Amino acid sequence: MIGEKSAIPDDILIETTTSALEALASLLTSVLSQDVYGSSTVEILDALATLLSRLLTTVFPLLSKPKSKRSKKARLERGLAIDNMLGLLSTTILVPLIPSFARLSVQYLSALFSDNKTSKHAQSHAVIDIRPIVFAFVDKTISVLDELVTSGGAFSINSHRHVKCLLALQSIRELAKLYPESSRGTAADMNLGETTAAGVQPPHPQPPNRLVRLAKKDAAWYLCNVLHRVLPASPESLPADPSDEQAALLEDAIYTTMSALLRCTRGTAHHKAAGALPAGGVSLGHPFCGTMGEVERGMLLAVVERLWLGM
Repeated sequence: MIGEKSAIPDDILIETTTSALEALASLLTSVLSQDVYGSSTVEILDALATLLSRLLTTVFPLLSKPKSKRSKKARLERGLAIDNMLGLLSTTILVPLIPSFARLSVQYLSALFSDNKTSKHAQSHAVIDIRPIVFAFVDKTISVLDELVTSGGAFSINSHRHVKCLLALQSIRELAKLYPESSRGTAADMNLGETTAAGVQPPHPQPPNRLVRLAKKDAAWYLCNVLHRVLPASPESLPADPSDEQAALLEDAIYTTMSALLRCTRGTAHHKAAGALPAGGVSLGHPFCGTMGEVERGMLLAVVERLWLGM
């Protein structure tokens, strides 16, 4: 068992941790690629979240502990390895979870309002919503990273900001996909046929437009909650590093894309009030302009308010 002081060489610890992260990512993809989710899915997701939390809280403090025999080159290599592991955590586990909210929303609501739910098979299998579990997975992992960076030494504040910025950017991209310029309230607008790390959407018939609109609202709620969780990217107790140009560029991209979405919704409301909104609810001349309603826009404004107050 790994203790507070480990005799395991850094390179072996890093290699083992990298393999563990890759295995967790593979398991997560396998679990979320299912067509039907049961109580076992919830248990597996909870177990994976706990395993990931224990892995992070065990390995990163060990790698951050000073060793008298470490050379400057070894310290630099260790820092690079930690950044690579955080990048692996982001790109293979956290970021791929974000697109799943739209797919899971349609999948859950389709099962919930299915015309076949009176059958014996449907009655014996309760419809389980795993979206809260997926969000809790993201939230728990971010909380662990917050604790590690505020406790000092586990990894740099810059690396921590990069993880949060990547999650924020992916969430905004998914919001933009929900409300494309050519939106007509169809399932195709939600990119349900795309292959993602969270699995491929099974070839079901397209759900009704009313159900898709409801699924969009649900997906937007989860995406805005992710944004609320990761923004601002720097913890309140740790000021942002002005020399971190990469994080600054990522944050600029966040502000720009979010501003475009807000301009879009303002344009939609304006055209709707003027009676000039087309039948599909599309506000012409604005990027990403689809059928975003007042509820979704209010959620987005709440995120912007938090971001502005946290700057």
